[in-house]
Amino acid sequence: MAGCNRHLSAIGVNFDVRWATIFVLIARQGPVAVMEIAERLGITHPAVIQVINELEKNNLITSTKSAEDGRKRLLTLSETGQAMLPKLQPLWDAFIVVNQEMLGKQTHNLLASLQEMEAQLAERPFYDRIQDQLNQPKTN
Repeated sequence: MAGCNRHLSAIGVNFDVRWATIFVLIARQGPVAVMEIAERLGITHPAVIQVINELEKNNLITSTKSAEDGRKRLLTLSETGQAMLPKLQPLWDAFIVVNQEMLGKQTHNLLASLQEMEAQLAERPFYDRIQDQLNQPKTN
């Protein structure tokens, strides 16, 4: 991530790569609610809130209350966020190409391994697996 942030700084863009996934989701799907972001990305609500707060602090997104549900915040890109998209897209495209090249040279298929792990966790959560392990009788 540090390398990505260095490139962003080098072109004079005040953007942290940690924000990218949520920023792109808002750009493509906005207006979008906080819980929808958490569900679609499979990350916790507090993690989404943390990134959203940073994006708002940097004037990259705006938040409005839903007309249907006043408790729900709907997020969209601000004018500043919209203006930043054309600067970010070429870098993101380059990041994707570099990652694909690096993954293509791997002797082990990392993405397949991650998908297998995710499938196992979907069958039985990690917490449950740990509980089973802790509850097994001790053998000497």
